[in-house]
Amino acid sequence: MSDEKLTKCEDVEGSSSIVLSTMFSLTNPGEYSEKYHYSRYGNPSRNVLEESLARLDMANFALTYSSKMAATLAILSTLKADDLMISSDFLLCEKIKKLGVRGNIEHFEFYDVRKFEESFNVNTKIVWIESLCFPFMTALDIKSISDVIHEKSKAVLVVDNTVLTPYFLCPLKLGADIVIYSLDEFIAGHSDVKMGSVATNDRNLYEKLKYHQTSNGVGPSPFDCFIVNRSLKTFPLRMERYADNAKNVARFLESNSKIKKVFFEPGSGVLSFILKGYLEDLVKFSESLKYISISEVLGGVETTIDLRWMKENLIIVSVGLESFEKIKDDFDQALGKILT
Repeated sequence: MSDEKLTKCEDVEGSSSIVLSTMFSLTNPGEYSEKYHYSRYGNPSRNVLEESLARLDMANFALTYSSKMAATLAILSTLKADDLMISSDFLLCEKIKKLGVRGNIEHFEFYDVRKFEESFNVNTKIVWIESLCFPFMTALDIKSISDVIHEKSKAVLVVDNTVLTPYFLCPLKLGADIVIYSLDEFIAGHSDVKMGSVATNDRNLYEKLKYHQTSNGVGPSPFDCFIVNRSLKTFPLRMERYADNAKNVARFLESNSKIKKVFFEPGSGVLSFILKGYLEDLVKFSESLKYISISEVLGGVETTIDLRWMKENLIIVSVGLESFEKIKDDFDQALGKILT
């Protein structure tokens, strides 16, 4: 673990207190300058968490929401009717279109920065990318993408850093304007809480997002904040274990003749692979797993597989905290059940 990682992880508060009160006494009649006056605007448990998350991302500000989708909608609330947003996340684009969010949403693959620079619309208002793009686990060049955006426009660069987390990557240091997380995945890591967060260094953006958080009542509960605060105490240990297990699982799969290709970015707890054969082989493989379960949620204690791309014979693996031997043995016996 690097000194920088160790310092920022040890600096989080990890408070174990839960403040459930929805009422706070005011000092002066008619004055609402106190830090706490109504729980929708702030709560000690939430504020401790937000301060800790800001330190992890080396950010000036952080905000928490009841889910990552609530955090997403807060960012999208800054769009006007004719504004353009482009994103590397195809599933997010489809979801946003169905929600009828203001603005025009387009999908774009950012793998070729030169192509992005040549085609970039200077009237774009939001560029939304993943630090690790699904389903092929491709790491994007955030710094180069940021340079193109900020040299040509006033667009806001949003980076979804849920998988790599601030332990392995701090996108704000690479030029991102906002970083967004699904905290219920790797950061909380125990599959027992639903929460999203954003971090930024821009006070103007922070004030807009804070207003959305308070006025729409989408802040998380004190108990949920307690759960995530608790998880921060083991965050660095878990991230090291995720990454080490994933590296070993990737090597094991690469050595198996029934695997066509493995996609893995070091420092991540997620990988994907293409199984040789046909869809029925993938179904047989997944049904033969004894311990590893099927789930669309990443970053828990247990290893899971995601089959949303099964038509391409592609499987996403969220590697858990078990022993590598336990994970390997389950994959090995399931692969042995298919004839490919």
